[in-house]
Parts: sequence; structure tokens; C-alpha cells
Amino acid sequence: IITEVGTDRTPVIEWSVGMRPGADGRYPITYRELRDLAEQLENKFLDMDDVARVERRGWRDREIFVEVDPARLERYYLGTETIGQAIAERNVNLPGGEIDLGTREIVVRTVGEFESASEIANVYVRSNEVGESVQVRDVGRVVDDFEEELYLETTVSHPSINLVVVKRQSGDIIDTVTESTRIVDEFRKNLPEGVGIVDVNDLSYIVQRRL
Repeated sequence: IITEVGTDRTPVIEWSVGMRPGADGRYPITYRELRDLAEQLENKFLDMDDVARVERRGWRDREIFVEVDPARLERYYLGTETIGQAIAERNVNLPGGEIDLGTREIVVRTVGEFESASEIANVYVRSNEVGESVQVRDVGRVVDDFEEELYLETTVSHPSINLVVVKRQSGDIIDTVTESTRIVDEFRKNLPEGVGIVDVNDLSYIVQRRL
């Protein structure tokens, strides 16, 4: 396998957004809050002219789990496939055509995607003509969480989310690292207690040594 490695694909620095436990052994913020902080910092990096992209490490996508109770399913004579079908039918984002107004066109779209766990819990699985119905909440619980970790990302043995800054081909390594460092220094001023940001792989150091 022959691969061309260009400077447009070279990471220049990796920043670690992590947290340390307090005296009671608890972490100061949740993973959700840590993820929000990392995303805010990522957006600041992406606003830089010389940054092509930012790669995430230790990032877990949001997932909503529906945990059904087998006993309740049996009580209502329902199967898991019925629950899944009811949710899928109401979680839609479909094109509905266009309306031609002569001078302009209006695109019609049916948007009904779920945004919260409570919306899924309120979905009706079955109902009849006398007003009796079964909702998802009646057969289980809906949990708003994150995908299972495939590997653990830690810095100094504590949970972290790492952001790898990749510069554009025309960008300068030293200038990009210097600007990202300035952004991080400013971002640190508003961090919660127990949360820190450190660089774990600064490639500009090698360039500076050569110069």
C-alpha cells in the first residue's frame, strides 16, 4: 500500500481537556459537561484561518436507549419489534415536495425527529377506539446517555477528551500552535474548578529545534 503523506494531513498539536477528582474522589463535572467544554474549544480552533480540521479522541456520541421490561411487555402482549417500529414511524425527516409560487419555490419537508428522551417515552405504541393506550413509558424507561466506550482516553490517569489540531497545507506550524495556545490560555480563565487543559503532543517543538 503506497500512501502519499502531505503536510495538509499533519497534526500540529494535541490538546487534552480533562478533569481530576476532588478530595472526596468525585469528579467536578459530568462527562456531558466535559464534552460541552471540549466542543466549545473545538469551535474556537475551527475558526482559525490555518486550521483544516480538528480530530476528536475520547469523544462519545449521544445515544438514547430504550430499556424495556419483559414483564410489562408480557402484560400488554407486546414484543420489542413493536416498540421499535412505533418509535421508527414517528422519528421522521422526509421531503414532501415543492410548491411553485411562480417567482420562487417553497420546499416542503416533514420534520419529526426526536430531540429528547421524554419525547420517545411519550410515543404511543398501541391504542384502541375506547381511548385505552400504551406508551413507551408504560413498558420501560428511556435513558439519554452516550455510546459505549470502545477505548479509554485518559490524561494523567484521568478521563479526558483530546483535540488534535490539523493545519492547512498553506499554514505555518509554529504560527498555528502559537495561536491555538493563545486561545487555550483565554479559554482556561472560565474553566470550572478541577478541569484543566494541557498539550500532550506539540509538533512545533521539533520544527523550532531545527530552526
